[in-house]
Formats: sequence, C-alpha cells, structure tokens
Amino acid sequence: MSIVPAVKRRITRLYLPLLLLAALQNFWRLGFFGQRHASKKALFGLYSGFPGRNGDHMYYVSMALQYTGKSLTQSIATAGSIFKDYPAPTSGLVRGYLDPGFAPLIYPRQVLTQILSWGYRIFGSAGFGISTLVIGLTSIALIVRWCWREWGNDAAWIAAIFCLGSTMFFWYGTGLFIEAPLMLIEVVWLYSLPISRHYVAHKYWNYVTVILIIAMGFTRQSPLLGPVHSPLSQPTLLSISGRR
Repeated sequence: MSIVPAVKRRITRLYLPLLLLAALQNFWRLGFFGQRHASKKALFGLYSGFPGRNGDHMYYVSMALQYTGKSLTQSIATAGSIFKDYPAPTSGLVRGYLDPGFAPLIYPRQVLTQILSWGYRIFGSAGFGISTLVIGLTSIALIVRWCWREWGNDAAWIAAIFCLGSTMFFWYGTGLFIEAPLMLIEVVWLYSLPISRHYVAHKYWNYVTVILIIAMGFTRQSPLLGPVHSPLSQPTLLSISGRR
C-alpha cells in the first residue's frame, strides 16, 4: 500500500475535520457568531466580546495615531470613537501620557505602535486590526512550518489545530496587544537560534538575533536584562522582560 494515499486519507478524514471543528468552536467562543456584525469586527480585534480587553489597546491605538500626526487630544478622541463599546472613559488615558510616574511605562512600547501607525495610514481604523492579524497569521505559519521541519507532517497539522483552536492564543496572537509582536519575535528565534536539530548556521542569523533583541526591548516598557544591585552592592543581572 502506498504511503502517500494513507497520508492523504489521514489528512482528509482526521486532521482537516479536527482543524475545522477547533477553529469553529474557537471563533464561536470569541464571539464571531455572538451578535450582529460581530464576525467582521472580531476578526480585526475591534469587538468587545474578545477576552483580554483591559484598556491597553486604547493606549496603543492612541499612541499610533500620534505617530500619524494627530495631537494628544485628537488621538484620544479618535481612539474613543473607534472603541465605542469600551466602558471606561477615554479621559483616563491622559494620565498615561502626562503623569511622569506613569508615562515611562507607556512610551517605550514602540514596536507595536509603530506597526499600527502604518496600518492606519494604509487602511484607516481597520488597519489596526489588519496589522496585528498579519502578525498573528505570520506567527502561526512559522510555528507550523517549524513543527513540520522538526517532526514532520503530522506535527505540523497538530500545531495548526492547537493554534486555531486556542482562544487565548488567537486573541493574544492577533489582538491589539504587545503580545502579538512579542510572540512573533519568539517564533523567529526558533529559526535564528541553534536550538533545533535542523538548525542551519548562517552569518545573517547573528544580525537577525541582535535586531530581535532590540525589538523585544522596545516591545515592552522594560529591557530584556537590567542591572540590579543587591543589598551588598554587588551588581547582578535580572531578567525583567515579562514585568509590566
């Protein structure tokens, strides 16, 4: 019996149905079919039914609008008009920009906001969601390809099923959050770092790794590594990339 027909049967009878079922249940949970027009807005991260909506998206959108030439007041007002369903008043955003104790936590998050600004220039308000959707789909494609390279066709299908079937993965991978570019950076590291049996060394990987480290440092408000002084004044290194 030929191996190729057996593989095709496994794909059509097992993996493809599982992929569709996982994706459908995930989209249902995310609100794609929850109410009128939800499907259009949810796909681009503009629907309040998505989990994880905590106000950070308002900062990222309004900051991106400032990079397109809008004033602080205009950017906040525009962000409020885009996210009409968000319950918190937009006046609270002013503190994040003007409070000297809070602003340093906002402005260093440059990577996502710069990407969003270009999405807005090209597609308007829908460009915010289009930008992060492209980021998320790129991450999924690279994950699936890496699993295929490492463990074969079955592993690639299983990875795709888990990616499309995970509510939190889909939301934070494609939503208006810094986790979206952060995830893409970490996925690219699967290729650029010598951490797999199929790793192929190339001189350009070193430059890619440096660029990714810099990008990660400007994705959140804190760097990858920072000097920390102990009570005995002995400098140590502490990873703080995951702290807000």
